[in-house]
Amino acid sequence: MAKRAKPTDVQFLDGIADLNFKMETPVNKPKNSAELVEWYEKSFKQAADRVRAMSPEQLGTPIEFFGVFNLPAVAYLGFLNNHSIRHRGELATYLRPMGSKVPSIYGGSYDEPFPCRSSFRLLLVINCTFCACATITSCPN
Repeated sequence: MAKRAKPTDVQFLDGIADLNFKMETPVNKPKNSAELVEWYEKSFKQAADRVRAMSPEQLGTPIEFFGVFNLPAVAYLGFLNNHSIRHRGELATYLRPMGSKVPSIYGGSYDEPFPCRSSFRLLLVINCTFCACATITSCPN
């Protein structure tokens, strides 16, 4: 999944920067996880820098997306964000059944809880699956 999701992020950013979606396969595809991480860090930064350098006029330019959409370039950044979130969620879902721990992605997880501070106490609402009641607990830290 990571081999498919990560190149798509870069292809999508390139499409925005080029004002033309081609979604071409990378010439030198990564062969293993280490190469994928190296390629992604380098390629994503380059593609994101290209989008950051776009003018307001370019970001407002409509781009045809394979006959399905014709939206301003900036609108596709939301598509990219949602696409990345979906794949990140899929990957996190596979971790625990494979014996791994789910990392703190957007805040705490069961395996890596978000630290509580004395100035910030988190209340957890736990819904009971049997009677639909809610139990409120405070952060134990």
